[in-house]
Amino acid sequence: MIIKILRLPVLFLLVFGLSGCPRGGLTLFTIYNHSGRDITIHYEDADVMWRQDAVLRLGPDEENRLQWVKRNDVSDPVLDVRIEQRNFRYDLVGRAFNLTREYVSIAEGNIEIYYQLEPDFFLYAVKPTARYPTKLLLNQPSGYPIEPVLRN
Repeated sequence: MIIKILRLPVLFLLVFGLSGCPRGGLTLFTIYNHSGRDITIHYEDADVMWRQDAVLRLGPDEENRLQWVKRNDVSDPVLDVRIEQRNFRYDLVGRAFNLTREYVSIAEGNIEIYYQLEPDFFLYAVKPTARYPTKLLLNQPSGYPIEPVLRN
């Protein structure tokens, strides 16, 4: 397994192999840290620093390192992070299925979804054609931005 954190312009993907994707593909999340802070991502087996102005990449087999939450007989991975001594949880998957086509890129059976974490700690949906950091965060789709759930 390889985990790398780099500065722009190299982008990383946050990758989850989820059921229900077209033709058995993967759901890929690209999340840019535009919060102005370094953030700690909590996994089952380790914590990883997510530097400001960077994006994190995980391979498809990494989904089991995340916390899983069961809702309506379905379990989904959630992103748990520590920001300034506070623990937050983000529901990436449940919200992703509500995005309109303009916010989703589909190629070779894989779905790719783009987010940007802002200084207010909300995750904003970003169009695939946008460049990070984007300033085009107005007019978010229904259910966005994703509000973090405080865990402390």
